[in-house]
Amino acid sequence: MFLRETDFLRAIQRENLDVITGEDQTLLNETILAAQSEMESYLRHRYDVAKIFIDLNAYDSGTTYAQNAVVAYPDIEDQIYKCISTTNIVGIDPTDSTKWSKGDPRNPLIKMHLIDLTLYHLHSRINPRNIPEFRIQRRDDAIKWMEMVAKSLISTDLPTLTVPDENIGKNIRFGTSKSDQLY
Repeated sequence: MFLRETDFLRAIQRENLDVITGEDQTLLNETILAAQSEMESYLRHRYDVAKIFIDLNAYDSGTTYAQNAVVAYPDIEDQIYKCISTTNIVGIDPTDSTKWSKGDPRNPLIKMHLIDLTLYHLHSRINPRNIPEFRIQRRDDAIKWMEMVAKSLISTDLPTLTVPDENIGKNIRFGTSKSDQLY
């Protein structure tokens, strides 16, 4: 999953998060996925959402990790590591700097806006008529940002989609007359 519960603690206190989720981890995860799908719908026509929304799993010493795998190290809060080894590794602690690099590769704006969308949806399930105004504003800001990114009105450093080469060099006919040229 792209977001972790600890990501929310920068935007909401633990007690308040527990209230709006009913301490139900499944509800939180489902709401994150719904908000992520909403965000992907704005971005997928220009950006590689598979590269943006990476899975962030807890490190497991029994799991084999390939290069570029990203894990959250459960023994150290908020520590995220990316596998830099060119060979699959198993059982090598993420704090080993010869195989892992420390740092969160997730885009901070994507994280922030996805958290805002998720919190809005969690609040709306409790009482849609009593959502805190700042949650509504933050959700509106997230949607405005996504619309601007989708329309190329602002630039981002998100990974763009690569155009397949299968259509490069093909002729395109336009017009309605038989004398139209091929270009």
